[in-house]
Amino acid sequence: TEQTRDYVDAIITSTTRLARLIDNVLDLTQGAAGGLPIERKPLDIEPLLRDVAGQFETLASDRAVTIALSLRPNIGEIIGDQRRIRQAIEHVIDNGVRFGKEGGRVLVHGEGSHRTIRIIISDDGPGIDSRTQARIFGAFARFDRKAEGETVGLGLPLVRQLIEAHGGTVALVSEPGEGTIITIDLPRGD
Repeated sequence: TEQTRDYVDAIITSTTRLARLIDNVLDLTQGAAGGLPIERKPLDIEPLLRDVAGQFETLASDRAVTIALSLRPNIGEIIGDQRRIRQAIEHVIDNGVRFGKEGGRVLVHGEGSHRTIRIIISDDGPGIDSRTQARIFGAFARFDRKAEGETVGLGLPLVRQLIEAHGGTVALVSEPGEGTIITIDLPRGD
């Protein structure tokens, strides 16, 4: 019946969310203990960014959010773990789409130099105050920014761990009412 289908959909959605949360906690724990396994293979960043942005089309459409890509031809490759880099970028884009303003925009910009790749993901959402910014990368920190009954907690600390495990850095710039910019710098590798 229709009601049964709704129940099953709700169960599947909750199970998927719980599985993702458990994976994130395990990754954070492994990273904190210095045991986060990182694969080292050539990874072309442009198709990865296009694919990750594409997977958020439905959520973005539901919130009337535009995801815009600005990818320079010099992005190129890094030596890294595709699953881990993808996971980090997914978290940042997901935050931009979920917590940005309805009808807003998320910009994914990528460029490269001979030594590094820079990925900048910005949104025009409500922004983050300086007090919250000081704690936002702390593991298991909880904040009041809510969308669809969820609170921000594990995503950005995990992003930092995943990027730092690749020898990279993550920076956040935000002002209340002005949106948020996350900059990820990754070395090209060996």
